[in-house]
Amino acid sequence: FHPGVYLEHHNEIKNNQDPLAHFIRAECPEGPWKYETISEENNHNQESINEKIALHIHVFYPELLPEIITRLHQNQIRPDLFISVPDNEKYELTLKIAGDYGGKVKKISKVPNRGRDIGPFITEFRQDIIGNYDIIGHVHTKKTPGFEENIINRWRIFLLENLLGWSYTMADKIIN
Repeated sequence: FHPGVYLEHHNEIKNNQDPLAHFIRAECPEGPWKYETISEENNHNQESINEKIALHIHVFYPELLPEIITRLHQNQIRPDLFISVPDNEKYELTLKIAGDYGGKVKKISKVPNRGRDIGPFITEFRQDIIGNYDIIGHVHTKKTPGFEENIINRWRIFLLENLLGWSYTMADKIIN
């Protein structure tokens, strides 16, 4: 359920009224606000995946990269990896860790830490990726100094489980 889309189609909802409550009171009507979500319970066709897939990983925290690689290994897909790092020290650690990946590591590049994680994706790898891949993904190692570490860890795990998976093959499901 998407409350914003529901609001756009229901002018009768007052400013302080909750769109979800209105939706439920209206007996959950069909419309563009309802859409299927991908979850571990969905039985999407798990056929062989033939698309060319690239995944950009921005590695600011190399110690978190093994978790991403392990999650990728849970899936059938093996995207070509394009990895950006901000400095020599992280480059060396990333190079060592990326050696454990079961697919192709196409490129690891040192890039200035401008544009944070998305800048290198657009500037450094654009020529390598655009036009050469059917599906392109992006993830990054995530920590947020200054925030409560437990909350940030749970957020990172939630994102990775819902993009790559863990006990289920979420990346395969997304691609399918």
